Amino acid sequence: MSTPRPAPRAVALPGLVEMLLDAAPIPVVAIDADGRVTYANESVTESFGWDPGELVGLPVQTLVPAGVDGVGDDGHDGVGLHKDGTPVAVEVTVTSLPVGDRGETWLVAGIVDLSTQRSTEGRLHSVGRAYLTLAQMNQAIVRAPDEATLYAETCRVAVEQGGYLGAWVGAADDQGRVLPLATAGVLDDYIDHLEITVDPADPRGRGPTAVALREGRPCYSGDFRTDPATAPWHELAAPYGIAASATLPLHLAGRPVAVLSLYSGRSGEFDEDMRALLAQVGENVSFALDGFAAAERLRHVAAQRSGLLHRLVSVQEDERARIAADLHDDAVQVLAAIDLRLGLLRQRLEEAAPDLVPSVETIQDTVTHAVDGLRQLLFDLEPPAEHSTCEAAIRDAAAHIFVGQPLTWTLDCADDVSLPEVERAQTLRIVKEALINVRKHAQATRVDIVVRRRDGGAEVTITDDGVGVDPDQLVPVPGHRGLETMRDRAEITGGWLRLEQPASGGTTLHFWIPGTS
Repeated sequence: MSTPRPAPRAVALPGLVEMLLDAAPIPVVAIDADGRVTYANESVTESFGWDPGELVGLPVQTLVPAGVDGVGDDGHDGVGLHKDGTPVAVEVTVTSLPVGDRGETWLVAGIVDLSTQRSTEGRLHSVGRAYLTLAQMNQAIVRAPDEATLYAETCRVAVEQGGYLGAWVGAADDQGRVLPLATAGVLDDYIDHLEITVDPADPRGRGPTAVALREGRPCYSGDFRTDPATAPWHELAAPYGIAASATLPLHLAGRPVAVLSLYSGRSGEFDEDMRALLAQVGENVSFALDGFAAAERLRHVAAQRSGLLHRLVSVQEDERARIAADLHDDAVQVLAAIDLRLGLLRQRLEEAAPDLVPSVETIQDTVTHAVDGLRQLLFDLEPPAEHSTCEAAIRDAAAHIFVGQPLTWTLDCADDVSLPEVERAQTLRIVKEALINVRKHAQATRVDIVVRRRDGGAEVTITDDGVGVDPDQLVPVPGHRGLETMRDRAEITGGWLRLEQPASGGTTLHFWIPGTS
C-alpha cells in the first residue's frame, strides 16, 4: 500500500503575503520544517504542470529533487522536475517566513525556469558563431586560388568555426550520381557510404541533396531522424548523431552545379536566422565560382591572344628576313657594284676628261647614300640573333646606331633578364626605334639604358639629356608613327610604354614587356 499523504497544515500564510505570492510571475512554494509543500502559487502549473493543490503535502523533492536547503538572497542553479518527469533547468532562491502564533518558520522558495533563457542564450551563441563562420568563409573565398581549395576551405571553416558535425561539397557525375568533392569533420565514413542520385524516380534522388541540385534551392531538415525526405539514410546516419541538416545549392552562371551540405547534432538548428546567414554562404561561394570561371575565360582569351601574337610576330619576322635577303642579294649588291665601277670611272676621267669628274662624283655620292640607306634598312629589318641574350642584342643595336655620334651611351642590364623569342624581338625593336629617335632628334650628349627584371618580364628605361620631345611629335601623323608604333609593340604583348619629360630636361622612355604575353 502507498503511504497516505499528510493533510495540509492548519497554519495559513498571512493574507497579504499570500496575495503577493499568488501574484508572483514565477513559481513559488512554501515548505514547512518537515520539508513538505504547504503552499504553491498558480505559476507552478505553467512551468511544471502541477496544480497547486496537488503539490500541497508532498515533499519539496517532488518539484526540486535536490531540495531547497539554505537561505540567502543569491539564487543557485539546479534542476527542477516537471510533472511528466522531464528535467527543467531552474534557479532557486530561498527565504524564511515566520507564520502562526507559535514562532513556526517556513521556507519560501522562488523557482525560476531557466530553460527558455538558456535556449535563448544558446540561440544567440549559435547565431554569433554563424556570423563568425560567415566571416571566416568570406576570408576563405577571397583567398582561395581555385575551385578545389574553395570547396575544401568552406567545409573546414564550417566544421572548425561553425561547430557542425560534418560538411561536404558534392556534384553529380555523368551517370547522375552525386559524389563528394571535399569533406571535413567526423562524418567522412558516413559521407563515403552515401548513395545519392539526381534521378527523381529513385527514392535516393528525392532527398535534400538531389532537390537542391535539380531545383537550385536550399533544403533544410529540422529533425533528420524523422524527416521523410531523409528516410533512405536514417539507418546509415543513426550511429553518427546527425539531428539536422542544411543543403545549399552552389551556382555557376545561375545554374546549380554543386551543393554544400552541413550536419548538426542539434535538432532545429537551422531556424530562419540561420537560414538567412547560410543563404549568404551559398551566394558567396557561388560568386567565387563565377569569378573562377571568368578568370578561366580570361586565361583562355589570353592564351589565344598569345598564340595569335606569336604567329603574327613570326610572320612579320619571316617577311622581314625575306625582304632583307632580297635587298642584300639584289639591290645592295647591284648598287655596291655600281659604286665600285663609278669609282674606277672617276679615276680614269681624272686623266682623260677632268671636267666630267664632278658629275661622276655626284652620281657616286648618290649611289653611296642609297647603299647606306639600304644597309640601315637591313639593320632595321634584322631580327635578334637566335641565341643572343637581351643584353647582347641591345648592346649590338646601340653600338650600330651610335657609331660615329658625338655622345656617350651606357647599358646596365641585370643578369636575370631573360625573355622568350617573340618578346625579345619586340623589346629589341622598341629599343632600336627609341635610340634612332634619340640620334635623329634629341641632340643628346649622353644616353643611359637600364634593363631590369620586373613581374616576370623586362622593364627598360632609356634616358637622354637632349632637348626633349616636341608635343607635336607625340601626335601620330601619316608616315610618322614612331612613338605610336613603339607603344603598339609594347601593348600587343600585354605590356605598356610611357614617355616622360623631367623638368630638368631630357627625355625618359619607360616600357615593360611580359615574360610570356
